[in-house]
Amino acid sequence: MSRAKVEYQDRHDLAEAVRRRAANLLRVRTERKMTVTALALAADDMGRSYIYDMENGRVALASLRILDRLAKGFGMQSHE
Repeated sequence: MSRAKVEYQDRHDLAEAVRRRAANLLRVRTERKMTVTALALAADDMGRSYIYDMENGRVALASLRILDRLAKGFGMQSHE
């Protein structure tokens, strides 16, 4: 299943926020030596492809629920 093309490239403020979030997600995952599969399982069985799409900037906006699940997967609090 392919995701629809993200339409935020012309919004530089949003595009930069997406790039930062993608880079931070990848950085934290690699610092913790976690695979996408391990993070997906730890984050309440989140989809691996969704995490991969977030790390590659294909997901423009993630809900707070998704961010909470990722934090849980990393063993962190949401605000961290």
